[in-house]
Amino acid sequence: MGRSSVLRSLLVGALLVAGAAGCSWGVGTAPEDYVPDDGAPGASGGADGAAAVDLLVDGPQEAVAELRAAVGGPVRALQLTVYPDSVYLEAQRPGDPGRVDVYRWDAGEGASEGGEKDVAGVDLEAQLFALSQVDLSALPGLVADAPGLTGVRGDVTSSVTVQRPAGSPTLVTVFVSTPRGQNGAVVADAAGNVLSTT
Repeated sequence: MGRSSVLRSLLVGALLVAGAAGCSWGVGTAPEDYVPDDGAPGASGGADGAAAVDLLVDGPQEAVAELRAAVGGPVRALQLTVYPDSVYLEAQRPGDPGRVDVYRWDAGEGASEGGEKDVAGVDLEAQLFALSQVDLSALPGLVADAPGLTGVRGDVTSSVTVQRPAGSPTLVTVFVSTPRGQNGAVVADAAGNVLSTT
């Protein structure tokens, strides 16, 4: 067997081994990380087979866009709260500035209206903020940095709340906690610049 034949045989053998490995584990996936898709509902992450959602990692922009559409006009919000798979929005009713409605976006159901919020005694003009002025793309970075900034370690659960306390600019607060009772918070401005940690 000539030298070129030996090289060709080695190359073919290497390609066959690589192909078999790709078929066995999934292309680009380490063997210990491979989970076969058996076609069962939820095999790829969701109850209906949809990919799993984590709004605190991927950002809530699409969910909030659906909520804006549900409000039906420019959104002046009293509060926005983001969890990994849901978003709650308290928004001034367009055309009726003294009323605030509650909306929810859920990973499995999309946007829905949840009724009117009792705002008796609330100074709406001092606390409403334009949702369009909040940099939602900054939230994943704030959430990722929060454990290090607060010193909270372990199995961390996070959520984000956006509010405008009376007499204050709009604030974004990332809350972090663990099952052992550790908790902390990172407060940022609407652009995502960190102002303080606790």
